[in-house]
Amino acid sequence: MAMPSGAGGNGAADAAAAAEAWGAYCDSLKVAGQQLLRTDFPIDRLDLAEGLRYLVRLVFTSIDRGVEGADPAHPLLYPLCNERIKVGGDNPDNRYYAAAISDQYEYVLMGDFRDCGYFSVVATGKVDGSETVISGSLRGDDLEVLADGMTRIRISARSSGRDVLTTNARTSLLIVRCTIEGLPGKQVPLTLRRVDKPEPPVALSVAEMASRLTASAQFVRNASAFFGDFTARFQAHINRLPLFPDQKYLVSIGGDPNILYYLSAWALGDNEVLCLTMPRIPRCSTWNLQLCNVWFESLDYTASQIHLNSNSAILDTGGGVTIRIAGRDPGGDNWLRTLGHTSGLLCMRLVGAEEAAIVNAAVGKLP
Repeated sequence: MAMPSGAGGNGAADAAAAAEAWGAYCDSLKVAGQQLLRTDFPIDRLDLAEGLRYLVRLVFTSIDRGVEGADPAHPLLYPLCNERIKVGGDNPDNRYYAAAISDQYEYVLMGDFRDCGYFSVVATGKVDGSETVISGSLRGDDLEVLADGMTRIRISARSSGRDVLTTNARTSLLIVRCTIEGLPGKQVPLTLRRVDKPEPPVALSVAEMASRLTASAQFVRNASAFFGDFTARFQAHINRLPLFPDQKYLVSIGGDPNILYYLSAWALGDNEVLCLTMPRIPRCSTWNLQLCNVWFESLDYTASQIHLNSNSAILDTGGGVTIRIAGRDPGGDNWLRTLGHTSGLLCMRLVGAEEAAIVNAAVGKLP
């Protein structure tokens, strides 16, 4: 039998190591399937089918995160969430992008954000592999727009100035959030490049690739378990929508410090409707409310109305808003469709709010 090309010397040992790395990757992914067996929140047949799809989607995005985009010396700007990649209550109004970065290098991010009602750029990293820390954060309102409509942001540990995003030894990830209301599927033209004499890529080794596979599988396991725990936690207040009590914690796991988050669980029978009322909408840059499934994915906003925002919601005569959640038309304005789901999560965001909102909730019978 012919030896594989490149075999000989340590070729057999390298081949064995590569095969072992692949086996470990597959074994690690298999563990994520245990999330489908959880009993601390309701899971029906639709949830199981979407749960399988959710795990596949996590694998898909983990390849960009952990494999293709893992090298901060040669950054890859990839979609963090979109219509098909859904993680942690992804916002239907947002376009999310991310890239691995390091304080050892300097970068320039160029983007045309003119369609964005709001955008932010954040440099983050981990402490002891767990808590997220922010080394730098910029909001669109604070940045200069050039004559050609582009915004130029320098990302560096050694530069300073108005349009500089600061990094430090803990920095490992760049996150770009862009809010575009009323333009479904609209993408934001972005480029990210090194500006400090980037060196040619180093040939990939088995050991390096094995490490990337480990990180990729670990993301799938960690993300599915972490957000499953979120769903379990919110069963304590079903069909209500309180302000999340620890906003700093949400920022520590990657949330935007300029946003107030409201999170809860919902569960409805076939003939029930959940009415959420904000008697008064606080002054803010924008707001939105969305339905998610039990895996904390936004429901399919490309197919139906599952969320509303400050642009699309119809206000009450007094300036507040009432949102109706049901499987069939409950009558009135602002109907969010459950799309066959009987339970899931609720997520509301107030961006740049001067104060918190009060949300009243009531379950009633459908007409």
